[in-house]
Amino acid sequence: GYLWLACRQWADPAEFAQAWNFGPSLSSRHAVKDLVEGLIKIWGAGSWEPPQSEGGRARASRPEEPYLTLDSSKARKKLDWEAVYGFADALKETVDWYKNCDNDPAAALRLCQDQINRYTAAASARGLAWCRSQVPA
Repeated sequence: GYLWLACRQWADPAEFAQAWNFGPSLSSRHAVKDLVEGLIKIWGAGSWEPPQSEGGRARASRPEEPYLTLDSSKARKKLDWEAVYGFADALKETVDWYKNCDNDPAAALRLCQDQINRYTAAASARGLAWCRSQVPA
């Protein structure tokens, strides 16, 4: 989303120089619990406890939101943008990046290029606007 936004800003700064959100549609949102448990499962290690209390006492701060959401409707309408990866693929790619860059920092550039290539291939296969369009003049 951000690269497509940058192209659009370059072509028409007045129209596109504003705040933007990029994220899954509200219909495909997942609970924070699902995110954490999915990351732990893919990583192959780790654990967590929901932050409901500390030492048997109620937390002073607000408890974790069960769902974290972004309103990406403006990006969908004005940029013809939509998410490329679903929840599971996004988690897999994220864990893959952290594990591989942590194990071999020198491989970070190659890994980033590989992930960008996979991402753009997936977007192209779906015919998304930023893959089929030239930057508007």
